[in-house]
Amino acid sequence: MAVTALDLDGAYLAVIDRLVTAGFNATGDPGALPPCVLVAVPTIPPQVVGGPTVDVLFPIVVRAAPPGDAEALLAMLATGSALVDELAPCTVDGRGGTYGDPPTPAYTVTVTGSLPIC
Repeated sequence: MAVTALDLDGAYLAVIDRLVTAGFNATGDPGALPPCVLVAVPTIPPQVVGGPTVDVLFPIVVRAAPPGDAEALLAMLATGSALVDELAPCTVDGRGGTYGDPPTPAYTVTVTGSLPIC
């Protein structure tokens, strides 16, 4: 039986490509200037590994344009809604907060995906 390596980088780039293809200003560059949709580093939650797949969490950060005023906040939330619509059906966890230096409003949508590992 051939073993397939876990392809985090390929899955990460595929998420970015999907969002770009859907018309989002998506990037994997944390230094990109907002407004943008940043696909942050994926994580693997604690789990037993040994089956055919592993769950991977992809945090997608919708960053508001500076100075993060009410207009930018509304645009950020509209982008967050469109992002969830684009990715549905999927398991999503959405949270508001800030991102960057200086910090601007951000909305993080964390999507759970499943990757093959063997």
